[in-house]
Amino acid sequence: MDVRWKAALQGLVSLTILALLYVENVYSFPLLGGVLRRWPLAIAVLFSHNAFTVSAIMLCMSFYTNLKALMLFKGDKYGGAALRHPGAFSAAFAVVIIFTSLFRGASLANAQLQDAPTILLVSLPVMVMEGYGLYLAVKSVLTKNVKAKTLLHVYTVFFTAAIVEASLIALTLR
Repeated sequence: MDVRWKAALQGLVSLTILALLYVENVYSFPLLGGVLRRWPLAIAVLFSHNAFTVSAIMLCMSFYTNLKALMLFKGDKYGGAALRHPGAFSAAFAVVIIFTSLFRGASLANAQLQDAPTILLVSLPVMVMEGYGLYLAVKSVLTKNVKAKTLLHVYTVFFTAAIVEASLIALTLR
């Protein structure tokens, strides 16, 4: 298969996955209240959501690296910054995604500004684990070092984070 067709197909799949993630986010949040009260179900839902999300991010990053390989960013000064500095980009990307997720969750819970320190403290273990998992996932794709061992490590980190997150939610809902 030609590299251009492969990149085009990967782009189409990436857009489809992103659309599915959007639909999942919009329609699943109203249902989360009842689901998160049941600990085993909460773990399954949190892990599947995070695994789907990180897989979509990895697919989109792979699409980006294929576009870069096609030299579509030739004249762009910053187009290849992520590939030149994969560690720094992965860390910044993970921080942005984690804090965006935290703020979205706080807004959905109708949290007040005075609740922010408590939310940050309670969420810190999960934020660190998910941030590390995102960092590993994005860096492995950008350095073209995606192996089964790396994927197992990434999904294990997200499964552990789902257990911790479901436990923290169960403690706060009691």
